[in-house]
Amino acid sequence: MPGDSAILEDRYVEIDAGIKTILAILLALLTSLCTSGLELVYFSLYLLLVTFLLGSNFRFILKNLAAYGIFIVFPYLCGLLFSFLIQKLFPGPPYFFNYEATFIRMVKIFFIWYIGSLYFFTTPIQPITEMLSKVLSPLNSLGIPVAKHLHMARVIVNELTRSVSQFKQDILEQVRQVFKNNDLGFKSKLKELSNILAAFIANSLQHTDEIQTRLEVSSENDYHYKFKIAKNEILAVLSFIVFLLLFLAYKPLLIS
Repeated sequence: MPGDSAILEDRYVEIDAGIKTILAILLALLTSLCTSGLELVYFSLYLLLVTFLLGSNFRFILKNLAAYGIFIVFPYLCGLLFSFLIQKLFPGPPYFFNYEATFIRMVKIFFIWYIGSLYFFTTPIQPITEMLSKVLSPLNSLGIPVAKHLHMARVIVNELTRSVSQFKQDILEQVRQVFKNNDLGFKSKLKELSNILAAFIANSLQHTDEIQTRLEVSSENDYHYKFKIAKNEILAVLSFIVFLLLFLAYKPLLIS
């Protein structure tokens, strides 16, 4: 159905969702074979290559580093600091912290985080849900409405994407204008900001009605996934095979 899929920017390379899913899973599993810092460097270089081949940029990398630092690294460091404080306050058997092993483990977790983010960021929601609906179709015969739930998720994500786009274009511009207006006092600016927030909430509630309307007029049978093999898919698979062979070939040398 036209207009129902979240459209990615033109710079992103189109690859079959099924092949991209398999490659993403294999890359995530391959991180478990990284046991040294040098292997992590080689793996990160390949991820950089994949990032730019898929049409992404350094801004995407920095966003993922920042998000990973906020949601994973910072809480981990807080827990680590707390455990050290407990160790100092209540001395017990000596605890030896393996910094190298911890660093490697955290980097491997980031690789899995990054691979998943790269996959979803460079793939529209429609082919993802179509592919999942095709793979999980046997569950429908068991009475589990997989297609219905995936269709609902697709419509919700599409509407949220439009809502976020509108928020960035309209709401942030209004907030910027409020702060630039030197004629407004502090209380007046707070009042204007509250009015903008109220308008955004009201608009979000309206999107709820639009989602319900789209769910009523559309159907999970409107989309059909077809496995596709073209130049991009062949290049993606070949690049992964070459990297895998080189990685496994040099791994004994790296270990030694």
